[in-house]
Amino acid sequence: MTKGPDLNQLPSKKKFYDVFDSATKGKCAGTCENSVDGALKTLSYGDDFKKEICGACNKASTMSVADDPYNERYNFLYYWIWQKVLDKLNGGAFDSKMEFSMKSLCLNMKNEYKGKSYEVICTENIDKKLLLQRKKVHEYSYDYRTMDGGILMGTPNCKDEWSTYRKEVLEACRKVGEGCMVTLLNSSDSYCDDFNSKYRAHCDTLKLLELYCDEHAAWTTADKKNTEYSVANAELQAALPKVTTTASISSIFGTLGLTVAPFLLYKYKPWSSWFGNHFGHNGGRKSNKRKRRSTESTFDAFTEYTTTEGASTIGSTICDLSGENSTVRSSVNTRPSTTMNERTGRAGTGTSANNNTTTGHHQRMN
Repeated sequence: MTKGPDLNQLPSKKKFYDVFDSATKGKCAGTCENSVDGALKTLSYGDDFKKEICGACNKASTMSVADDPYNERYNFLYYWIWQKVLDKLNGGAFDSKMEFSMKSLCLNMKNEYKGKSYEVICTENIDKKLLLQRKKVHEYSYDYRTMDGGILMGTPNCKDEWSTYRKEVLEACRKVGEGCMVTLLNSSDSYCDDFNSKYRAHCDTLKLLELYCDEHAAWTTADKKNTEYSVANAELQAALPKVTTTASISSIFGTLGLTVAPFLLYKYKPWSSWFGNHFGHNGGRKSNKRKRRSTESTFDAFTEYTTTEGASTIGSTICDLSGENSTVRSSVNTRPSTTMNERTGRAGTGTSANNNTTTGHHQRMN
């Protein structure tokens, strides 16, 4: 499985946020006076905070056309400023001054940066949670495009921090999509136009990756359980010839081990009748014969099923994934047990050995 990209090396972080963080603090100059300085005047975070924001804006404005992030610079600056304000807020509630400042920031940046190649896409009145979700979708979309699909190169990484990142982006995609559905029913939103034309396709691609990882996890679980079954069944088959006394039964479970024995007891209900036959309190020669016949038929059905149906049926019986992953699950074989019917015929029940109306014990048991 291919290792996912280092989240600390993603293009959105390296080419924008790290650059803005390291920018020289100073007064807002040029277009930054109109776009940023005026919007932050109502915030009471001190001159140092304002110089930090202005320094980042000045840095963005000096990027040349030759710079790779040129077209996205002001959109990422907008999200970076939002994050800085939220960090200052430290989980607190927005007050009226802050709402006014962030609304002004969006309006000013849209008016100041109207160039077709670097137009700022934002919504003036927006909930901070939705804003952060849009921020994550925007970052992912840029990272995906910049890496030329490198996020999906090789076999997808379904574990570690990459799995957490993928789930976070998917949740953001879902929330943003829902928000745009509501918005488009009432008014026009330039961001939602962008989401439907650019971001949604990247969200759909990530959703397919998540489905792959879900299926991969299901297959891994099935393989693991098939391995458990194979080991348990092999040990059981080796131990069965030794079953002659109560003492040997106890020794078998000692041989099978603490892991295998509970596995067998849990998975196979024929064991319950088997224990009843060996540990029942009703003595007598006739009773023992009936118990012996019941035990034999139970093990016949059990061993016939487990040794003749093959791995696909084993997988469907042991590893049924509750219908959610139909590609993993094979159909359960319900062929009547001829062994059971033949024994019923020999026992004089009046049922023909060829009568297939009696279903054997080898059907799936929950």
